[in-house]
This record gives sequence, structure tokens and C-alpha cells, in this order.
Amino acid sequence: MSVPVDASRPPPRPAPTLAELAAACLAVSRAPEARKPLRIFGEQVLARPIEDAIAESGLPAPSLAEPVFGTAEHLCGRIERGEKADLYLSEDLVRPRRLVTADLAKHVIPFARQGHCAAILGMAVVTDRPEALLFATFLLSEEGQAVLARHGFRPVASDL
Repeated sequence: MSVPVDASRPPPRPAPTLAELAAACLAVSRAPEARKPLRIFGEQVLARPIEDAIAESGLPAPSLAEPVFGTAEHLCGRIERGEKADLYLSEDLVRPRRLVTADLAKHVIPFARQGHCAAILGMAVVTDRPEALLFATFLLSEEGQAVLARHGFRPVASDL
């Protein structure tokens, strides 16, 4: 049995590559219209790695707000009470998943492991802003993982 093909519809386009997505995000993030700066919330233990990753990410300085660091409960609570953040980086997956479950974040991405223990660090992508997606992509890239490794973190996939 064959499925009829609708000749009036163009064939589906192939999915864009990661490089194509990054280039598109970068083009949008550098558009002339004014944008609010990217807001990154991170748990205190991640302060130095996040600051180094921001510096090496290649995102233009005007597109970034000063990152906000604090305890997990404090930062997660701020987002739950309506404070705006684009990314939330946590030393576990529990709180990022809590934000997704509460429909306050779109995705949870494991991005590193802590030293020699099994704990997986999680990133909640709260918005789909191009800058947020670019920074998340940078953290997952070889370069971003090298920044994290300098601070004693390992890639999530290193044990798989």
C-alpha cells in the first residue's frame, strides 16, 4: 500500500546543522534592534567557570548582563516568583527539572559532571533567546567543555 504524495507541497528541508543554527542565532543577536541583556543565573559553586565561559564565549559584551550567583534555592525561587532569567546553571538536575515541570523553563540540558563524583550539572534554558542558545551551545562545545575542565568538571558524555 502506498501513501499518496501531495505534489503541491515542497519536499521537507533537511534539519539545520549546529553550525547553521549558531550562525543564525549570532546574526539575530547582532541585529541592530535593541535587546535586553542576557541574564544568567548560576549557583555560587559555578561562579568562576561561568565567568570564564562568558569571557571565552565570543558573545558581545553589551549583550550580557552581569551574571547573578547565589544558592540553588534562592536563585530557583527568584525565577519561580517571576524574576526574569534566560539561563539557570545548577550543580544538579533537580532544580532545572523543577523549573521545566512548573512550565518556567523550556529545556534541561546536562552540561558537565562534578570531578570524580556522579553528580551531573544541569542547565535550564528559560527562554529561547538566540544569545541564551548560543551560550548553551558554547558550554556544550569542545571549547566550553575545556573551560569547565580547567575548573575540575568533566564532560557528561565522558562516562557513556
